[in-house]
Amino acid sequence: MSLVVERKDYHSASFAYLKGQDVTMPEQAITLRDRDLILTEPGIFFRVYGYWHPPEGYVCDPEYVPMSIFKSDTLLDRRIRKKGYCKFYGPEGVEFVNEKYPKFTVQYPPLDTILVGVRHPDISEVLRTDMGLKEMLASPPDDLLAELLVELIDYLVQNTSLSRSDLGIFGSLLAGIYHPQYSDLDITVYGKKTFEELRPLLLEWYSEPDGYLANEFVVEVEQFLEKPSPFKAITREEIIAHHRRKGIYGILPGVREPFLKVEFEPIRRFDEIDNLAEDATMTPGDRITVRARITEHDDGYYMPSEYGIETLEVLDGDPSASPTRVLNYIEQFRMMAFRDEEVLVSGVLEKVERKSTEYEQIAISYVSGWEANVLKTIGAVEY
Repeated sequence: MSLVVERKDYHSASFAYLKGQDVTMPEQAITLRDRDLILTEPGIFFRVYGYWHPPEGYVCDPEYVPMSIFKSDTLLDRRIRKKGYCKFYGPEGVEFVNEKYPKFTVQYPPLDTILVGVRHPDISEVLRTDMGLKEMLASPPDDLLAELLVELIDYLVQNTSLSRSDLGIFGSLLAGIYHPQYSDLDITVYGKKTFEELRPLLLEWYSEPDGYLANEFVVEVEQFLEKPSPFKAITREEIIAHHRRKGIYGILPGVREPFLKVEFEPIRRFDEIDNLAEDATMTPGDRITVRARITEHDDGYYMPSEYGIETLEVLDGDPSASPTRVLNYIEQFRMMAFRDEEVLVSGVLEKVERKSTEYEQIAISYVSGWEANVLKTIGAVEY
Protein backbone atom coordinates (compact mmCIF):
# COMPACT_ATOMS: atom_id res chain seq x y z
CA MET A 1 0.00 0.00 0.00
CA SER A 2 1.45 3.37 -0.99
CA LEU A 3 1.96 6.05 1.65
CA VAL A 4 2.13 8.84 -0.92
CA VAL A 5 -0.39 11.50 0.08
CA GLU A 6 -2.03 13.98 -2.34
CA ARG A 7 0.75 13.94 -4.91
CA LYS A 8 0.25 15.69 -8.18
CA ASP A 9 -0.46 13.07 -10.85
CA TYR A 10 1.49 14.67 -13.71
CA HIS A 11 4.29 12.10 -13.42
CA SER A 12 3.76 9.48 -16.09
CA ALA A 13 4.57 5.80 -16.19
CA SER A 14 7.89 6.71 -17.79
CA PHE A 15 9.18 7.26 -14.27
CA ALA A 16 8.58 3.66 -13.20
CA TYR A 17 11.90 2.20 -12.13
CA LEU A 18 12.29 -0.96 -14.19
CA LYS A 19 9.45 -2.60 -12.32
CA GLY A 20 9.41 -6.37 -12.50
CA GLN A 21 13.05 -6.58 -13.56
CA ASP A 22 16.14 -7.62 -11.69
CA VAL A 23 17.66 -4.26 -10.79
CA THR A 24 20.56 -5.54 -8.73
CA MET A 25 23.01 -5.21 -11.62
CA PRO A 26 24.37 -1.69 -12.20
CA GLU A 27 24.10 -1.92 -15.98
CA GLN A 28 20.33 -2.19 -15.59
CA ALA A 29 20.10 0.92 -13.43
CA ILE A 30 18.74 4.19 -14.72
CA THR A 31 21.49 6.81 -14.56
CA LEU A 32 20.57 9.48 -12.04
CA ARG A 33 22.34 12.68 -11.05
CA ASP A 34 22.21 15.40 -8.45
CA ARG A 35 18.72 16.63 -7.46
CA ASP A 36 16.86 13.70 -9.03
CA LEU A 37 14.45 12.13 -6.55
CA ILE A 38 14.02 8.52 -5.51
CA LEU A 39 10.72 7.41 -3.99
CA THR A 40 10.89 4.43 -1.63
CA GLU A 41 8.22 2.13 -0.25
CA PRO A 42 7.71 4.01 3.06
CA GLY A 43 6.84 7.07 0.97
CA ILE A 44 10.15 8.82 1.67
CA PHE A 45 11.62 10.92 -1.13
CA PHE A 46 15.41 10.80 -1.24
CA ARG A 47 17.38 13.43 -3.12
CA VAL A 48 20.19 11.91 -5.19
CA TYR A 49 23.30 13.63 -3.89
CA GLY A 50 25.97 14.52 -6.41
CA TYR A 51 27.42 12.30 -9.10
CA TRP A 52 29.65 9.78 -7.36
CA HIS A 53 27.79 6.60 -6.56
CA PRO A 54 28.68 2.98 -5.84
CA PRO A 55 27.46 0.18 -8.13
CA GLU A 56 24.84 -0.95 -5.59
CA GLY A 57 22.82 2.27 -5.60
CA TYR A 58 22.88 6.00 -4.95
CA VAL A 59 24.23 8.22 -2.19
CA CYS A 60 21.25 10.30 -1.06
CA ASP A 61 19.83 12.84 1.37
CA PRO A 62 16.36 12.17 2.83
CA GLU A 63 14.27 15.08 1.53
CA TYR A 64 10.49 14.65 2.10
CA VAL A 65 8.59 12.28 4.36
CA PRO A 66 4.86 11.52 4.87
CA MET A 67 3.52 13.07 8.07
CA SER A 68 1.96 9.71 8.81
CA ILE A 69 5.42 8.40 9.78
CA PHE A 70 7.22 11.59 10.86
CA LYS A 71 6.09 14.63 12.84
CA SER A 72 7.81 18.00 12.89
CA ASP A 73 7.03 21.26 14.62
CA THR A 74 9.20 23.24 12.21
CA LEU A 75 7.24 26.25 11.01
CA LEU A 76 8.84 26.01 7.58
CA ASP A 77 6.84 22.84 7.01
CA ARG A 78 3.80 25.01 6.30
CA ARG A 79 4.90 24.97 2.66
CA ILE A 80 4.20 21.27 2.27
CA ARG A 81 2.02 20.19 5.19
CA LYS A 82 -1.24 20.59 3.30
CA LYS A 83 0.06 17.98 0.90
CA GLY A 84 0.62 15.47 3.71
CA TYR A 85 4.43 15.76 3.69
CA CYS A 86 7.15 17.27 5.84
CA LYS A 87 10.50 18.46 4.57
CA PHE A 88 13.55 17.36 6.52
CA TYR A 89 15.81 20.16 7.76
CA GLY A 90 19.39 19.96 8.93
CA PRO A 91 20.45 16.53 10.21
CA GLU A 92 16.93 15.35 11.13
CA GLY A 93 16.45 13.37 7.92
CA VAL A 94 19.63 11.36 8.34
CA GLU A 95 18.88 10.83 12.03
CA PHE A 96 15.33 9.65 11.26
CA VAL A 97 16.42 7.24 8.55
CA ASN A 98 19.28 5.85 10.64
CA GLU A 99 16.89 5.18 13.52
CA LYS A 100 13.75 4.02 11.71
CA TYR A 101 14.92 2.78 8.30
CA PRO A 102 18.57 1.70 8.63
CA LYS A 103 18.34 -0.32 5.42
CA PHE A 104 18.68 2.91 3.46
CA THR A 105 22.46 2.89 3.33
CA VAL A 106 25.13 2.15 0.73
CA GLN A 107 28.78 1.26 1.00
CA TYR A 108 30.90 4.14 -0.30
CA PRO A 109 34.26 2.76 -1.46
CA PRO A 110 36.29 6.01 -1.73
CA LEU A 111 35.98 6.59 2.02
CA ASP A 112 35.52 2.94 2.97
CA THR A 113 32.43 3.88 4.90
CA ILE A 114 28.65 3.55 4.90
CA LEU A 115 26.51 6.53 3.84
CA VAL A 116 22.78 7.17 3.67
CA GLY A 117 21.55 6.03 0.28
CA VAL A 118 19.17 3.79 -1.63
CA ARG A 119 20.09 0.46 -3.20
CA HIS A 120 18.62 -0.40 -6.58
CA PRO A 121 16.17 -3.06 -5.28
CA ASP A 122 14.71 -0.55 -2.79
CA ILE A 123 13.79 2.00 -5.46
CA SER A 124 10.05 2.22 -6.12
CA GLU A 125 10.11 5.15 -8.52
CA VAL A 126 12.54 7.76 -9.83
CA LEU A 127 11.75 11.35 -10.69
CA ARG A 128 14.33 12.93 -12.97
CA THR A 129 14.64 16.69 -13.01
CA ASP A 130 14.62 16.94 -16.81
CA MET A 131 11.60 14.70 -17.21
CA GLY A 132 9.77 16.49 -14.42
CA LEU A 133 9.77 19.79 -16.29
CA LYS A 134 8.65 18.13 -19.52
CA GLU A 135 5.73 16.55 -17.69
CA MET A 136 4.65 19.82 -16.07
CA LEU A 137 4.87 21.77 -19.32
CA ALA A 138 2.89 19.11 -21.17
CA SER A 139 -0.33 20.05 -19.36
CA PRO A 140 -2.03 23.44 -18.85
CA PRO A 141 -1.06 24.94 -15.46
CA ASP A 142 -3.76 24.50 -12.85
CA ASP A 143 -2.48 26.73 -10.03
CA LEU A 144 -0.52 29.96 -9.50
CA LEU A 145 2.88 28.34 -9.00
CA ALA A 146 2.54 26.23 -12.14
CA GLU A 147 1.55 29.35 -14.10
CA LEU A 148 4.58 31.25 -12.80
CA LEU A 149 6.83 28.31 -13.70
CA VAL A 150 5.65 28.40 -17.30
CA GLU A 151 6.18 32.18 -17.42
CA LEU A 152 9.70 31.84 -16.02
CA ILE A 153 10.71 29.09 -18.45
CA ASP A 154 9.33 31.12 -21.37
CA TYR A 155 11.25 34.19 -20.17
CA LEU A 156 14.53 32.25 -19.98
CA VAL A 157 14.06 30.68 -23.42
CA GLN A 158 13.05 33.96 -25.06
CA ASN A 159 15.90 36.02 -23.57
CA THR A 160 18.81 33.58 -23.88
CA SER A 161 20.02 30.89 -26.26
CA LEU A 162 18.77 28.25 -23.81
CA SER A 163 16.09 25.78 -24.83
CA ARG A 164 13.62 23.98 -22.62
CA SER A 165 15.83 20.90 -22.77
CA ASP A 166 18.56 22.87 -20.95
CA LEU A 167 16.27 23.26 -17.93
CA GLY A 168 14.48 21.13 -15.37
CA ILE A 169 12.83 21.30 -11.94
CA PHE A 170 13.75 19.95 -8.53
CA GLY A 171 12.45 19.93 -4.97
CA SER A 172 8.76 19.82 -4.13
CA LEU A 173 7.87 20.77 -7.71
CA LEU A 174 9.53 17.60 -8.94
CA ALA A 175 7.99 15.48 -6.19
CA GLY A 176 4.52 16.81 -7.02
CA ILE A 177 3.88 17.83 -3.40
CA TYR A 178 4.42 21.58 -3.69
CA HIS A 179 2.22 24.19 -2.06
CA PRO A 180 1.05 26.83 -4.60
CA GLN A 181 1.23 29.63 -2.01
CA TYR A 182 4.43 28.76 -0.16
CA SER A 183 6.73 26.61 -2.31
CA ASP A 184 9.62 28.04 -4.33
CA LEU A 185 10.45 27.75 -8.02
CA ASP A 186 13.48 25.44 -8.18
CA ILE A 187 15.09 25.29 -11.63
CA THR A 188 17.93 23.05 -12.80
CA VAL A 189 20.35 24.27 -15.48
CA TYR A 190 22.23 21.56 -17.39
CA GLY A 191 25.83 21.88 -18.43
CA LYS A 192 28.78 24.10 -17.62
CA LYS A 193 28.55 26.22 -20.78
CA THR A 194 24.82 26.68 -20.34
CA PHE A 195 25.21 27.90 -16.77
CA GLU A 196 28.14 30.16 -17.68
CA GLU A 197 25.91 31.84 -20.25
CA LEU A 198 22.99 32.20 -17.86
CA ARG A 199 24.76 33.43 -14.73
CA PRO A 200 25.95 36.84 -16.04
CA LEU A 201 22.51 37.41 -17.56
CA LEU A 202 20.87 36.70 -14.21
CA LEU A 203 23.17 39.20 -12.50
CA GLU A 204 22.37 41.74 -15.23
CA TRP A 205 18.62 41.21 -14.86
CA TYR A 206 18.89 41.52 -11.08
CA SER A 207 20.46 44.97 -11.50
CA GLU A 208 17.59 46.34 -13.60
CA PRO A 209 15.18 48.61 -11.66
CA ASP A 210 11.73 47.03 -11.51
CA GLY A 211 13.05 44.04 -13.46
CA TYR A 212 11.37 40.69 -13.91
CA LEU A 213 13.84 39.07 -11.47
CA ALA A 214 15.62 40.43 -8.40
CA ASN A 215 18.59 39.22 -6.36
CA GLU A 216 17.37 37.56 -3.17
CA PHE A 217 20.47 38.65 -1.27
CA VAL A 218 20.01 42.28 -2.24
CA VAL A 219 16.27 42.54 -1.62
CA GLU A 220 15.69 40.20 1.30
CA VAL A 221 18.62 40.10 3.76
CA GLU A 222 17.13 40.93 7.16
CA GLN A 223 16.04 37.37 7.87
CA PHE A 224 19.58 36.12 7.30
CA LEU A 225 21.05 38.64 9.73
CA GLU A 226 18.74 37.67 12.59
CA LYS A 227 20.68 34.53 13.49
CA PRO A 228 24.43 34.13 14.06
CA SER A 229 26.52 32.30 11.50
CA PRO A 230 26.72 28.53 12.13
CA PHE A 231 30.40 28.70 11.11
CA LYS A 232 33.11 30.19 13.29
CA ALA A 233 35.29 31.69 10.56
CA ILE A 234 32.69 33.44 8.40
CA THR A 235 30.08 35.97 9.44
CA ARG A 236 26.50 36.27 8.26
CA GLU A 237 27.45 39.45 6.42
CA GLU A 238 30.23 37.61 4.60
CA ILE A 239 27.89 34.75 3.67
CA ILE A 240 25.37 37.23 2.25
CA ALA A 241 28.08 39.00 0.24
CA HIS A 242 29.23 35.70 -1.28
CA HIS A 243 25.66 34.51 -1.99
CA ARG A 244 24.80 37.83 -3.62
CA ARG A 245 27.30 37.39 -6.44
CA LYS A 246 26.55 33.72 -7.12
CA GLY A 247 23.52 34.70 -9.19
CA ILE A 248 21.63 31.49 -8.44
CA TYR A 249 19.36 32.93 -5.73
CA GLY A 250 16.60 35.17 -7.10
CA ILE A 251 13.06 36.25 -6.40
CA LEU A 252 10.07 37.13 -8.55
CA PRO A 253 8.89 40.46 -7.10
CA GLY A 254 5.24 41.29 -6.67
CA VAL A 255 3.70 37.96 -7.68
CA ARG A 256 2.72 36.87 -4.17
CA GLU A 257 3.30 37.90 -0.56
CA PRO A 258 5.86 38.16 0.85
CA PHE A 259 7.85 37.07 -2.21
CA LEU A 260 8.54 34.06 -4.40
CA LYS A 261 12.04 32.61 -4.28
CA VAL A 262 13.65 31.23 -7.43
CA GLU A 263 16.76 29.07 -7.31
CA PHE A 264 18.84 28.11 -10.33
CA GLU A 265 20.75 24.89 -9.70
CA PRO A 266 23.69 24.05 -11.99
CA ILE A 267 23.65 20.35 -12.91
CA ARG A 268 26.26 18.43 -14.86
CA ARG A 269 25.31 17.03 -18.23
CA PHE A 270 25.71 13.28 -18.37
CA ASP A 271 28.84 13.60 -20.52
CA GLU A 272 30.39 15.87 -17.85
CA ILE A 273 30.16 13.26 -15.08
CA ASP A 274 33.31 11.56 -13.82
CA ASN A 275 32.29 9.00 -11.20
CA LEU A 276 34.96 9.36 -8.54
CA ALA A 277 33.48 6.40 -6.68
CA GLU A 278 34.72 4.04 -9.39
CA ASP A 279 38.46 4.46 -8.85
CA ALA A 280 39.28 6.88 -6.00
CA THR A 281 40.43 6.20 -2.46
CA MET A 282 40.33 9.06 0.06
CA THR A 283 42.24 8.73 3.31
CA PRO A 284 41.30 11.39 5.90
CA GLY A 285 43.97 12.95 8.08
CA ASP A 286 43.94 15.85 10.54
CA ARG A 287 42.41 19.29 10.24
CA ILE A 288 44.22 21.92 8.22
CA THR A 289 43.76 25.62 7.50
CA VAL A 290 45.47 27.28 4.55
CA ARG A 291 45.65 30.50 2.63
CA ALA A 292 45.39 29.63 -1.05
CA ARG A 293 44.77 30.91 -4.56
CA ILE A 294 41.96 29.50 -6.69
CA THR A 295 43.34 27.91 -9.89
CA GLU A 296 40.08 26.27 -11.09
CA HIS A 297 36.56 27.28 -10.10
CA ASP A 298 34.13 25.86 -12.66
CA ASP A 299 33.60 22.58 -10.79
CA GLY A 300 32.62 24.70 -7.82
CA TYR A 301 29.19 25.25 -9.41
CA TYR A 302 28.00 21.80 -8.42
CA MET A 303 27.40 19.70 -5.33
CA PRO A 304 29.72 18.35 -4.18
CA SER A 305 31.81 21.29 -5.36
CA GLU A 306 35.47 21.09 -6.32
CA TYR A 307 38.10 23.77 -6.59
CA GLY A 308 41.67 23.68 -7.78
CA ILE A 309 43.98 25.59 -5.43
CA GLU A 310 47.57 26.63 -5.03
CA THR A 311 48.48 26.50 -1.34
CA LEU A 312 50.24 29.74 -0.40
CA GLU A 313 50.58 29.23 3.34
CA VAL A 314 49.63 26.60 5.91
CA LEU A 315 48.11 28.55 8.81
CA ASP A 316 47.28 25.55 10.98
CA GLY A 317 48.06 21.85 10.58
CA ASP A 318 50.80 19.88 8.85
CA PRO A 319 53.31 22.46 7.54
CA SER A 320 54.60 20.02 4.92
CA ALA A 321 51.14 19.58 3.34
CA SER A 322 50.43 21.16 -0.03
CA PRO A 323 46.80 20.42 -1.00
CA THR A 324 45.88 21.16 -4.61
CA ARG A 325 42.12 20.55 -4.42
CA VAL A 326 39.15 21.44 -2.23
CA LEU A 327 36.22 19.02 -2.09
CA ASN A 328 33.19 20.67 -0.50
CA TYR A 329 29.97 18.96 0.63
CA ILE A 330 28.35 21.98 2.35
CA GLU A 331 25.83 23.98 0.32
CA GLN A 332 26.92 27.38 1.66
CA PHE A 333 30.46 26.90 0.34
CA ARG A 334 29.75 26.13 -3.29
CA MET A 335 30.49 28.92 -5.80
CA MET A 336 32.30 30.84 -3.07
CA ALA A 337 35.37 31.83 -5.07
CA PHE A 338 36.59 32.23 -8.62
CA ARG A 339 39.87 31.85 -10.48
CA ASP A 340 42.83 33.86 -9.10
CA GLU A 341 41.01 34.92 -5.95
CA GLU A 342 42.80 34.42 -2.65
CA VAL A 343 40.87 32.32 -0.15
CA LEU A 344 40.88 30.99 3.39
CA VAL A 345 40.15 27.26 3.51
CA SER A 346 39.71 25.06 6.57
CA GLY A 347 38.69 21.41 6.66
CA VAL A 348 40.12 17.91 6.82
CA LEU A 349 43.29 17.07 4.89
CA GLU A 350 42.80 13.97 2.73
CA LYS A 351 45.15 11.92 0.57
CA VAL A 352 43.45 10.97 -2.70
CA GLU A 353 44.64 8.05 -4.80
CA ARG A 354 43.25 7.45 -8.28
CA LYS A 355 44.38 5.14 -11.04
CA SER A 356 46.39 7.82 -12.81
CA THR A 357 47.25 10.33 -10.07
CA GLU A 358 47.67 11.11 -6.39
CA TYR A 359 47.11 14.42 -4.62
CA GLU A 360 46.11 16.06 -1.35
CA GLN A 361 42.80 17.82 -0.89
CA ILE A 362 40.89 19.65 1.82
CA ALA A 363 37.48 18.13 2.50
CA ILE A 364 34.72 20.38 3.85
CA SER A 365 31.75 18.45 5.24
CA TYR A 366 29.46 17.95 8.22
CA VAL A 367 31.86 15.74 10.16
CA SER A 368 32.76 16.34 13.80
CA GLY A 369 34.01 19.90 14.19
CA TRP A 370 32.25 21.12 11.04
CA GLU A 371 31.60 24.54 12.60
CA ALA A 372 35.29 25.36 12.05
CA ASN A 373 35.09 24.64 8.30
CA VAL A 374 35.29 27.53 5.90
CA LEU A 375 35.90 28.56 2.32
CA LYS A 376 35.79 32.29 1.72
CA THR A 377 37.62 34.97 -0.18
CA ILE A 378 40.18 37.04 1.67
CA GLY A 379 39.29 40.72 1.46
CA ALA A 380 36.28 42.41 -0.08
CA VAL A 381 33.88 40.34 -2.16
CA GLU A 382 33.39 41.88 -5.59
CA TYR A 383 29.79 41.91 -6.86
